[in-house]
Amino acid sequence: MSFYLGIIILCFIILGYMFFLKNVFDYNYSTSIFLSLTIIMFSMTIFCMLNILLVGFYIVTICGLFFLVFFTIKNIIQHKFKIKEFFTLPNILFFILFICIVYICRKIYLLMDWDECSYWATTVKRLYFFDSFLGGENFHTFCYPPALTSYQYFVVKLLGMQDKSIYFAQYLYIISGLIFLIRNIKLKNFFYGILTFLSSLIFLILLLKPYIFTLYSEFPIMIALSCSIYFFVTREKKSDYIFIGMILFCLALIKSNSFACSLLPIAVIAFNILNNYINNLKSKKINRKQVFNSFILTLKEKKVEFILILVPFVANYAFNLFLKINSLTNPHTLKTGVSGFLNGVIEKQDIVSSYLRALSSNYTYSNFNLSAILLITSIIIGLYILIKLHKNTSEALSANKYIGVAYFSVFIIYSVLVLYSYLFLFTKFEASLLASYERYMNVFIGGAGLAFIGFLGYFIDSNSVSITKKIRSFIIIVFLIILTVTNINDLFDIFKQILPKTQMPTRSEMILADEVTKKYSSYFTTEDHIHIISEGDYGLTVWSVMYYMCPLKTYDPRFEGSSFWSIEYPGDISQVDNSTKLTSDEYLNYLKKYNFTHVLIIQTDEVLYTQYGNIFENLPDENSVPTGIYKINYDTDKLVYVDID
Repeated sequence: MSFYLGIIILCFIILGYMFFLKNVFDYNYSTSIFLSLTIIMFSMTIFCMLNILLVGFYIVTICGLFFLVFFTIKNIIQHKFKIKEFFTLPNILFFILFICIVYICRKIYLLMDWDECSYWATTVKRLYFFDSFLGGENFHTFCYPPALTSYQYFVVKLLGMQDKSIYFAQYLYIISGLIFLIRNIKLKNFFYGILTFLSSLIFLILLLKPYIFTLYSEFPIMIALSCSIYFFVTREKKSDYIFIGMILFCLALIKSNSFACSLLPIAVIAFNILNNYINNLKSKKINRKQVFNSFILTLKEKKVEFILILVPFVANYAFNLFLKINSLTNPHTLKTGVSGFLNGVIEKQDIVSSYLRALSSNYTYSNFNLSAILLITSIIIGLYILIKLHKNTSEALSANKYIGVAYFSVFIIYSVLVLYSYLFLFTKFEASLLASYERYMNVFIGGAGLAFIGFLGYFIDSNSVSITKKIRSFIIIVFLIILTVTNINDLFDIFKQILPKTQMPTRSEMILADEVTKKYSSYFTTEDHIHIISEGDYGLTVWSVMYYMCPLKTYDPRFEGSSFWSIEYPGDISQVDNSTKLTSDEYLNYLKKYNFTHVLIIQTDEVLYTQYGNIFENLPDENSVPTGIYKINYDTDKLVYVDID
């Protein structure tokens, strides 16, 4: 399907769900944009775990189009269709941003970074071709939770399998979430709304500068995390709980560490319940019986909140059950208990020391040098000030006056879980470098901070003319202006990288992989199993070829026994050890063991010929092993060069 035609159909589907939310739940259209995408992500996640992705795609599509037609006709007949309801500040801003991301995405033709090839884009492409998370005969199953990738699968099914389609899906989710944070700001408060939005966008970008335009999951996690907290604190009616639950369900299943992030909204909800319990307790004479009665009363009053707390755990259990039913294992689950963790802390003091230094050491954020601890402390202090400023005017903040305690408590827990990952889930090499530390830490800080900025915009009450209210609004506006103005130059520099008139920030490895795929992929069939050799390569070229050659079955170093793409130096090039060098017979045995049919040599060198030349046959040049395709002849134990010119 055409990219632009797919976008038009997607708009109709989203609009259908917006009409559904407006007519059934009475949500304004500004709120409904993000909730519509949440419904799509939630539904596709469920269908993915039921292993009926394609059926789910058609159901979600048909429902959206049906709602569009049904509620349009109904509203016209009943004279309830009001065009002016679309002309709100959030809607206008969303429309402008929507046009911008279409314009940006139209020029994207290559992936941008490592993890996109090794997981995110590759998974979406496999879902697209096989309509199943389980992979089929051609692929090993990946075990990250499927919320983000199944949502992207839905969008790509409409727009066609192109790199720009996946990026469009990612950007659409991000901007809809940012718009959700200003959903109630009126057009007459244009300045406040734009300022809040810009502050949110800048805060988001500056936390993860190198990854802002990538397909990394950190940004969707931040959006789901912040929106779940913001929506819960500012909820207005019972139906809000349904969609808060959907957001929490999706949040828990975006990535393995996103479940840890979901502990923050869980804690916010739990402390809201605690506040209600304390209020009930204060209204009665304190004794054992009344303490119990207060608990029962709180349980009755807050039963829906108790259910919300369980949602991420139910989502996590459902995914693990799905893996178990299909005889799969999640490599990112807990490997040991508390005692094992404590032993790990004692035995791996070098990693613990490095981690604690990173946690308290300053790194560049904005125009300041702040540590993760200082960043989260600043957010908590901001929440405390916000509550103090509005303690007598906001029922929402009064009911959540312990939100700062929730933030602090979960930050400690989350920090411990990140340390646990370095001790038990990462390779020794990755752990020694504290790989991706800023990404893992800032995704939590980003979600917490975005919710706080959303609160700032929400609690500017334009209807009040009191001096006190003006002072409160002035304080908030000054903060937002400082955040925006001091960082607008960084924001502009980052956006210049992606504008269509400038060169895309793609790596040379991606370009090479795209060229290799265009040159050789037509030779292979889906029955072939291709091992890749890329001598002297760090690995990005290999991952890129895996993505661009999909749905062909290529070598995957995570699943093919020994992790190598260089027969001279098996393993990650960054950890080259000459003692691990394979002999020619060992390499042939490896190919036989995993039933490879072909070898694709992307990059070669002289050593490949001098030490392994005896296993190659039909070479065009007797003094070198050229790049290209080699068919494995198991009768002669030779790699036969294939001339495709």
